[in-house]
Amino acid sequence: MIQDFFDRIVENINLSYKKSSFASLGDIFLSKLNKFPELKYLGKRKASTKFFNPLIFILIFIIFLGVSDAPISFYGTFTIFLGLFGFFLGTKIKFKKIELPEKFFYPSLITFLILAVLTFYNWSVFSKLGLIPFSMIYLSQKKYSFEIYLTSFTLSLLIFFRRGYWAISVPYLFLSLIFMVMSLKHNEEYHIKNLKSFLVLFSVLILFSQYPSILPFILIFWVFLFLYYLIFIIFIGNDGKLHEIVTNNLWNITFLLIFVGTFYWILDLIAYGGIPILEPLKRGSLDPWYTMAAHLLPLGTILLVSLAGIEMEKKKARFVSLVFVVFALITMGVLGYRTQIALTIIGVLIVSAFTELITLEEITVLSGAGALGLIAMTSLRNIILQTKISIIDAIRYRVGLTLSSYDILAELGGLRGFTHGFVHIASYPPLANLMPGLAYSPRRYIGVFVGADNVSITSTIMGPLVIDFGVIGVFFGMLFLGFLLKKGYDLIKKIEGKEKALFIAFYAIFLSYSIIGIETGLVDFEVLLTFFAGFLYILYRS
Repeated sequence: MIQDFFDRIVENINLSYKKSSFASLGDIFLSKLNKFPELKYLGKRKASTKFFNPLIFILIFIIFLGVSDAPISFYGTFTIFLGLFGFFLGTKIKFKKIELPEKFFYPSLITFLILAVLTFYNWSVFSKLGLIPFSMIYLSQKKYSFEIYLTSFTLSLLIFFRRGYWAISVPYLFLSLIFMVMSLKHNEEYHIKNLKSFLVLFSVLILFSQYPSILPFILIFWVFLFLYYLIFIIFIGNDGKLHEIVTNNLWNITFLLIFVGTFYWILDLIAYGGIPILEPLKRGSLDPWYTMAAHLLPLGTILLVSLAGIEMEKKKARFVSLVFVVFALITMGVLGYRTQIALTIIGVLIVSAFTELITLEEITVLSGAGALGLIAMTSLRNIILQTKISIIDAIRYRVGLTLSSYDILAELGGLRGFTHGFVHIASYPPLANLMPGLAYSPRRYIGVFVGADNVSITSTIMGPLVIDFGVIGVFFGMLFLGFLLKKGYDLIKKIEGKEKALFIAFYAIFLSYSIIGIETGLVDFEVLLTFFAGFLYILYRS
């Protein structure tokens, strides 16, 4: 009876969606794209996708090191090459499925609960020890572990937002989401059968409402649990898989990303009251949330190019791609953020190579044009700021400053880190204001440590890792990045049809951000969210 009820809900939702204004806009968007003219190829040599192998990251990093003549200590040099070695290992590692006998389930659960209670005595020790049995729960019992990780996720979320104890909550948030995604496929029949019993069970907890501090959590948990079951049955338990739902709506997702990005770009300019690229010193007054949302436009553009390359006739797809790429470059250029310009250029080149939308000759021309465009933006900024140095010197000094900053952070970070996560947590704007001094963002927080208060300082992709987690963090962080890129690269070869466009876009975004992050680091909130969302989806499909 419950399943029939939700089947009717699904039918009504589908019918309402098809009649909705948003669906109509998505259909109009796609129909307009199909009317675009064709664009002929310039050149004949096919662009090889081997050039965009994940190992290109190591080559570009070494070239980056060679640009500057700034001296780096032995320790700083050692940690950089250790990080590159970790990245290389990550591209080579193939994790085998690890399972424990089911008899370990209850001992792991009991041990975890004991350690959770002991965190009230010493959180720094027992919260870390608890991660071991917490992981063993999934390894020993996948079918019934989802509710445990759902509970942990909700509790960790409450601790994070209500108490601000991120050192305890973030590791459990991270692992809970991973284990929830990985156990998704094991729970379909079980969840449908037990929907009513779980709702009744957690509704009984309302009896504890005489304790005011518990009531908000109970209500949040009940709503979250109900929404979870509702979404699970609609998207997973109703004769359809999540990836099929995503694949069937890829054009609508693309339209949504471009529309939302453009909308918030307009709001950002209105709130700023001017043109940011012409006032680089005042660019920090841009609304951070509007700017983050505006950055969805390059992501939508990369996905659009990938979808067009897979779904549309090649010459027509080339013209469609050109129009939206130019639009994204102009809009992001107005904001004055070179990172989003570089992301669009590199990401589109990668996608175009994988979808055969571009020739080798065109890649050469467009890469040169993109480099000239970034140089022009830098020149304009130097003219406005009245700096009297050449472009080459500006690049060399910038790289030298970045590497010198990294050297200082490496010495501070040592083996296990100095700030223990503060830099990465500062990527979330409300928490950034809690950081010491004038650090209102991760890069300004880094500036505090290198003696440049109230100045945004880049420290390479490894800088935030080494100051937060030390040499150990650099090695394992870069190993994870290498593994993620290689996994995305391999899935492109395995996935067929429209969904392949999504994985090409994922890989292009990951590799582009990684290459750009060699200098800037991966500490922007929207970048971390993009990486994590893509990582969860890749886990789900793997």
